[in-house]
Amino acid sequence: MSAQVITELFPLEETVAPRLRLVQPGDAPVVYSTGLKVSERRALRQARQRRQRRLAMSMAVVAAIAVLALPGHVFGASSAAAASTDVVSSANWSSGSVYVVQPGDTLNSITAMVNPVNPAAARAALVNYLDSTTVVVGEHIEIP
Repeated sequence: MSAQVITELFPLEETVAPRLRLVQPGDAPVVYSTGLKVSERRALRQARQRRQRRLAMSMAVVAAIAVLALPGHVFGASSAAAASTDVVSSANWSSGSVYVVQPGDTLNSITAMVNPVNPAAARAALVNYLDSTTVVVGEHIEIP
């Protein structure tokens, strides 16, 4: 057998970084991670969640106050000044109708039934028709 000389086409790297390093007793430890500790990150996350919950609750309270601040007629309610169309259309007392005074009725309660939108005008017309401000139980009143 004969000896052959093998030449390499690519030279070997002269310096290879070692994977392990010998630590001497006086060396400072190497810190591989940076940033906050896990406990600090958890505390920050909990604080953020508390702020978000407070914000959501305060927005709900503001929305509830805004809804309650709306005038009643938005929801179908009525007042003496602005009666809803349901109340106006439910008045079945028209001019010429006869009403029999019941126990507990007053002139004001009768005029409120006759004209719920403007009871003052109905009261004035009724007082003018009756020539009196008192009503008697069982009396038949013609609505003017």
